[in-house]
Amino acid sequence: MGQEGTSIKLRIPKWLLVMFALLKTFTPEEGLAEPLDHWHWRNFLPQENSLRVSYGNGIFVAVGESGAIYTSSDGTGWTSRASGTNHSLCDVAYGNSIFVVVGDGGTVLISPDRVIWTSRISGTGYTLSGVAFGRDTFVAVGDSGAVLTSTDGSAWIAKDSGTHQKLKRVAFGTNIFAAVGANGVILTSPDGANWAVETSGASGHLEGIVYGKNSGRSLL
Repeated sequence: MGQEGTSIKLRIPKWLLVMFALLKTFTPEEGLAEPLDHWHWRNFLPQENSLRVSYGNGIFVAVGESGAIYTSSDGTGWTSRASGTNHSLCDVAYGNSIFVVVGDGGTVLISPDRVIWTSRISGTGYTLSGVAFGRDTFVAVGDSGAVLTSTDGSAWIAKDSGTHQKLKRVAFGTNIFAAVGANGVILTSPDGANWAVETSGASGHLEGIVYGKNSGRSLL
């Protein structure tokens, strides 16, 4: 009697199939110069961290919870850096040849090389949620309408924002700083020092703002 063939079923995890499919769609020659309608998963960081990323001087810097800082030169391979703090870090900006990071409890860190990070005194205990650079000035915004300015990331000056609403993000473009936050608040300033409250027409919290093509966009 002939021996019947035996079939073997392999159980391949769905996540492995997904990762294989993504890898098949990416080749080293493509690099990061693809259109923005093509994205590739990069599982390089602890998943518990909520991260904020900025770019400057050929380097990506990502910051997040519990003092997390990661850097990358290509957006693919990332290196963890010692921040010297356990405070959550909320945002990062680059200007005047330095990176500036802001976070909980008025935390401010600076680095000229993205490797060594140094703590600086911000002069506030409010959480700073956003930072941007323009007109040779860093502007940081945060809780209770806090606005701080600095030319070097080390010495900070508090400014009157004209609001006590929580400010979440700030951006710079077309020679204007714009900050957004709780309850639809939008502020603008030509220099980071003098601020005007604008009518947004929104009542929800504005969580982010970006600049592009001569237009600022805020996000609920």
